[in-house]
Amino acid sequence: MPAGATQTPARIALVVGQSDYHCSRLITGTSDASAMSEALTSAGFEVEGGADLTVEVLKQKVVNLVERARRAGEVETVLVYLDGRVAQIDGENLLLPVGTPLDRTSDAVL
Repeated sequence: MPAGATQTPARIALVVGQSDYHCSRLITGTSDASAMSEALTSAGFEVEGGADLTVEVLKQKVVNLVERARRAGEVETVLVYLDGRVAQIDGENLLLPVGTPLDRTSDAVL
């Protein structure tokens, strides 16, 4: 970085569109997430995204987001956008992945 230049704080986002649930398909999941990803990219965010993610992949994306925030140094904004199903159990907010029967709370992503 040139002398006197300042680093802009990072703006990072995870954008996920979930629509292919086994019990019922959501109409807007992936298209709305795609539009949000484009809008955030235009606003200067570094966006990682995905569509119809399984529990393993969704958990890895969340881990990746946390690691990106740690590596970025100064972070202005960390944003998570999920178009899909969510739940709240015992005060915990959970992201619900596709393709997994939700028999246990461990099948969801905190």
